[in-house]
Amino acid sequence: MQIKKLTNDLFYMIRPMVTKDVYMHLINNEADVLCAWELDKIKRKLEPIGTLVYSSAYYSYDDKSNEIMIESIYVAEDFRRQDIGLMLLKEMEKTVYDMDGINGLSINIPIPELENEASLFINNGYEHRVDGNIIYKINAMDISNIPFFSKIKKFKKRYNVSAFNKVTRLEQGKLYKLFDNGVYEWLNPSTYGGVLQNDLSFMVIKDNSVKGFLASSLYPEGELYLGGIYVDNKDGMMVAALLNELANSISRRPDIKTIIFAAATDEGDNLTKHILKDYNGKYWVQVISNFYKKLD
Repeated sequence: MQIKKLTNDLFYMIRPMVTKDVYMHLINNEADVLCAWELDKIKRKLEPIGTLVYSSAYYSYDDKSNEIMIESIYVAEDFRRQDIGLMLLKEMEKTVYDMDGINGLSINIPIPELENEASLFINNGYEHRVDGNIIYKINAMDISNIPFFSKIKKFKKRYNVSAFNKVTRLEQGKLYKLFDNGVYEWLNPSTYGGVLQNDLSFMVIKDNSVKGFLASSLYPEGELYLGGIYVDNKDGMMVAALLNELANSISRRPDIKTIIFAAATDEGDNLTKHILKDYNGKYWVQVISNFYKKLD
């Protein structure tokens, strides 16, 4: 077996081993990849059996850290439990150790789905640092069975809610002025590796200004990611109006298979729990945990 850095003219060979957003980072020169190769005796050539993708530039978690982010690690099923993941990890650490200014490595891992992956890092000097987004996933077909959405349909209409693709350019401009208030990340499709859905993202305009919005992006395999909800003055009725419009529109999109509520704050987590409070159907919960290793 060999481990070596993959050049961009060979990225196509590992496309089935990485998600769409990770692959986009590679072809946009925002990440590098180490690849484990094994000789295929029938084809008589080396075939990729594992990959580790990491950011090509550091980011700062706080004022003191310059970190390389591990974006993904994958080993083909027939080659697991042979320490190939560990060998990829050690090779990556050697590769970045002498990079100027780098003093740490980190990775975000969804728990509990990838507990085995977490153990790989914990057993090799990575420490759990913080829990980030809490991800709730539900089947899109079940949205009509969630009591919360049945209740808000009965609310008296207080706000005019419009899809992004139904407003004028002037109204779009008012929305984008909110970028200065730190909401740009929510509206940037590349942030979440999806495509912003203008017919499933909504805004409320009142008194000639934007008072709130809900932004969503579509992942591969029909996963709709709710990237952010913003309303003036924490107006619960406005949140309900935005979510009601979303639920009505999803029913007209058979390509939407899963809805993902991403809670980055306690406030967002409480809202999601309120939405699902009386729902007896099945849903999935993940906690995105961050693990860190300091480079001495």
